[in-house]
Amino acid sequence: CGLCAAAPVRRGLGQACATGADCAPVLVCRGGRCAEPRALGEACTVAANDECGTFQGRYCSAAKKTCENIQYGESGATCGLLGDARWLCRAGVCNPPSAGISTCVASAGAGGSCSDRPCLFPWRCAGVLCVVPDPTKC
Repeated sequence: CGLCAAAPVRRGLGQACATGADCAPVLVCRGGRCAEPRALGEACTVAANDECGTFQGRYCSAAKKTCENIQYGESGATCGLLGDARWLCRAGVCNPPSAGISTCVASAGAGGSCSDRPCLFPWRCAGVLCVVPDPTKC
């Protein structure tokens, strides 16, 4: 904390990889090589890897076994895996389930209350308010 470090070197198209984190953010690791993500509607294998491209807003549908678009909800909307559709929050976070249902909660800005929601980056929760972090105190 408080120290800058070199960013990890990411590999390019066709280079060897073990996971998607080894590749440039717009690429996926498929068959041990950094590759373009599969297209919307293209067949995919539901696995731990990201064949469809999360950065492109897609996921592999377990039911259809094809690449589908991730859906986005506003604050208060239901989020998570709903049926076979993956719903994320447009802004804020997907709160853990309450009675089995997760909901989108907007993040708080500077001076906002963080007693029931997270702070927007780079602010941090201090007590119950979001404040600018002190770089001298990590």
